[in-house]
Amino acid sequence: QNKAPMNGRELTADDVVFNFHHLLGLGDFAEAGPSPFTYQRPPGESVTATDRYTVVIKLAEPSSEALVKYLGMSITYMNAPEVIQQYGDVKDWRNLVGTGPYFLTDWTEGSSFTLQKNPGYWKDDEKYPGNRLPYIDEMQGLFIMEKATRLAGLRSGKIDFIGAPAGWAHIVSVEVVESLQKSNPEIVLHPVFHRSDQSYAPDASKPPFDDVRVRQAMQMALDLKGINNTYYKGTAMWQPQGLIGEGITGYFTPFEEWPEEVKQYYRYDPEAAEKLLDEAGYPRSADGTRFKTVLNHFHRFDLGYSELAATYWADIGVDVKIDVLDEASGSATRRNRTWEGLIFHLLGSNNPPLSEVRNMVHSSGTDLHGIRYPELDALIEAAEATTSEEERQELVKEVDMYTIKNHWWIWGPKAGSYMAHQPWVIGFNGEVWLSYMNRTILSRIWIDSELKAEMGY
Repeated sequence: QNKAPMNGRELTADDVVFNFHHLLGLGDFAEAGPSPFTYQRPPGESVTATDRYTVVIKLAEPSSEALVKYLGMSITYMNAPEVIQQYGDVKDWRNLVGTGPYFLTDWTEGSSFTLQKNPGYWKDDEKYPGNRLPYIDEMQGLFIMEKATRLAGLRSGKIDFIGAPAGWAHIVSVEVVESLQKSNPEIVLHPVFHRSDQSYAPDASKPPFDDVRVRQAMQMALDLKGINNTYYKGTAMWQPQGLIGEGITGYFTPFEEWPEEVKQYYRYDPEAAEKLLDEAGYPRSADGTRFKTVLNHFHRFDLGYSELAATYWADIGVDVKIDVLDEASGSATRRNRTWEGLIFHLLGSNNPPLSEVRNMVHSSGTDLHGIRYPELDALIEAAEATTSEEERQELVKEVDMYTIKNHWWIWGPKAGSYMAHQPWVIGFNGEVWLSYMNRTILSRIWIDSELKAEMGY
């Protein structure tokens, strides 16, 4: 971008090497060491530029996810070396200089940001050759935490787009979707089935959830099929999944293929659930309650489902209080393992499979329970080390089934979340990710001003 101190100069391989050295603690940054954000990055042995446009990254060991980990994450943004050298970091947004389609021209913490067109952007539209991107002259992103306020803005035409790629503000309630379709049938909706946000992680290191029978009972108390037919109007994927989602071919094990001794605990059977709780030493008290616990619910997810799950658990004598966590406290509670009882969890993910199962390795510091499982460490290390894709798939499936058998998670339906945009937003076809933070998508959409005016906006 034509902005000091870069002034529009070309990005070169040396700039990329600078950034990776900075990230991995190589070269001139060896004394400072790697960034703390590299804990899930495959170890890099060297990063070199072999010519002006070629960078060679040599790993310390094989990794099937190297391309995703090195090129597909936010921490591998290429920052301008001159900016780092002049200011020491990129904490001040005013100093940012990139190669992208938009300049960040305003940022108000917790309120809004503004992007303006980069007139010197280098890319043409692939669908319409000769059209220099981006199309939009100025774009404003609003931080609106209240869902009702976001929907009101959408209904009134004051908001053009909610959800990816404009921000993770998806509509997660089927009831709201139906209401929106009735009140504003012109609004375009795109469902996304990326993962189950309606699943939970019990703290398996502490009573009562340290007893697998309690975890089994909590799962058996949920009528997943019935919930799908009524609450989700038949739109959700209700059959249980593990960490790996159905979109990851070769790594995913469908419920129909689970061993029968495992499947029985994932079927709705409240009588069997009560028997398990009796056996685990949690009989009903005089008021009918077996024990009380807390469910830490994340504010962005569907509170209605959590409230529904709590009513099913009440039927077997488990009193669940719901505590809604905001963005900061939700992340901190999971990271520090300080939740009480149950916490929101993501299952059936279509993310890179090794990344998902690696979260179970205690030594990585990312598992939820804080318990070391040497057998899982060994399986995951073997999956990372093998050069056979077939062997890697079987090892990952074995890790996934281990967690499924031990009921470390309580599965909830994988429901669609919905992106929504006005009909005058043109060029968008329901894409979720094409690049990190989706500047690729945002540079290729535009506003049909005539249509907008015709519709009275």
